Amino acid sequence: MNPNSEKRRDLTSFQLYKAMETDDILAAGTQEEMTQIVNDTDLFFKSLPSASYVVTKTLARPKGYKKKVKRTLRLNSKGIENVRKSGNPSSFYCYDSILKVSLRGPETVVLEYKGAEHPYIYKSPIAIVIAQEISSRILLTKKRKKGRFAYNKISEYQEKMNAVSSDLVEQIEVSNPETESSFTREFKLNNILGISEEQRIELTITRYLTDDSNMEAKAVKTFVNSIGTVTKTKETGLMNIRNFMNSLYDHIQENRKEDLSKFVTDENDVNRIVERAIEQIVVMDVLDAIQTILDDLFGETDTKINEKLFTLKNEDQEFFNIPSEHVSASNWDIPVMELNQVNNYQFPYQKISCILSCARMIYAMFKFEHKDSNETLGMDDFLPILIYVVARSSITNLESLSQFLFALCDDELMTGESGYYLTVFYSAVQYLCFYGEDITEG
Repeated sequence: MNPNSEKRRDLTSFQLYKAMETDDILAAGTQEEMTQIVNDTDLFFKSLPSASYVVTKTLARPKGYKKKVKRTLRLNSKGIENVRKSGNPSSFYCYDSILKVSLRGPETVVLEYKGAEHPYIYKSPIAIVIAQEISSRILLTKKRKKGRFAYNKISEYQEKMNAVSSDLVEQIEVSNPETESSFTREFKLNNILGISEEQRIELTITRYLTDDSNMEAKAVKTFVNSIGTVTKTKETGLMNIRNFMNSLYDHIQENRKEDLSKFVTDENDVNRIVERAIEQIVVMDVLDAIQTILDDLFGETDTKINEKLFTLKNEDQEFFNIPSEHVSASNWDIPVMELNQVNNYQFPYQKISCILSCARMIYAMFKFEHKDSNETLGMDDFLPILIYVVARSSITNLESLSQFLFALCDDELMTGESGYYLTVFYSAVQYLCFYGEDITEG
């Protein structure tokens, strides 16, 4: 047996995760091949190596007393165990139940779980590495679920259409919204184990932003402590937060240029990683202030849209002016699923990526369902479909989400494809907001 064949098979199994992240439909030639890829990824996921970290856990006690105890965080293929010194686990949470992974400085990681009465606070010299490893496994879990969902929907569609054939899924050429170069440059397993160069860059930037000995971390701390003043005028609060992130980005580019030049990663990829790390640290620290602004300024509009969606969710595709020849037998379930991922993320770059993925998946599903035709989907045909998809989504803060992204997304990102589809997405939100109203008066 060729020793490289197993390696190739491992890489093939990753295509499922890559496809769902970049909005491709599975790159398989037949139903059997697609099933094999899905089964391989499930098997690979279940065989992920465990990782254990010795940490100090902080336990809250009455009267403000905090007890510190030694624990081991054990990460397996299913979730996280909190293990006592005796070796017995005191708690277990699956990756799906993790609400938030955050850092309180370079040596403290905080985990928040669904159903837990309190956050879990751990200290470790490698807290940043632990947070990154957990985040990687959460992402892998989400990709696996998305892949399985897409596989089921495509199989269901084929059954409905009675069209199972040897060319079940064609490869759809779409580029990764976060660029594909870093993904293809190194072996995919590195991304899971946290040792890819991209992750090393992210660790470096995160240390700049969280280690109090660095100027960047001091600036973040000062900004967070003054967030009440920064957001006192709510109409300009989000703009002030974005301006601070821009100044932080410019400072790192100017003063850390020598450090960053040591990495072989493309400069554009480095810039993207810097922006991503800044969003993760700054937005996380001021998330409550951001939510207050969004609620105060756009909460009423969110409620208005939700009231209209209560009825519109039940309407069929023709109601939204989707031509009969463009009606999807799958009800655009996969684009809806992609858009719903917005609810699972906190940071601007993540949320706007979900909207871009949704748009790309609309085109992908249209091509798949019309593979025997040369017909293409124009923008006039795309918008009614997007409105239908948005109406069917589970997003309950459509106006707030749009304003959050317009205000806090990277300016460079907004000038490209992501910004374009965010504008189209907002057009869909506006349509739903003013549905049934006469907006020509006044």
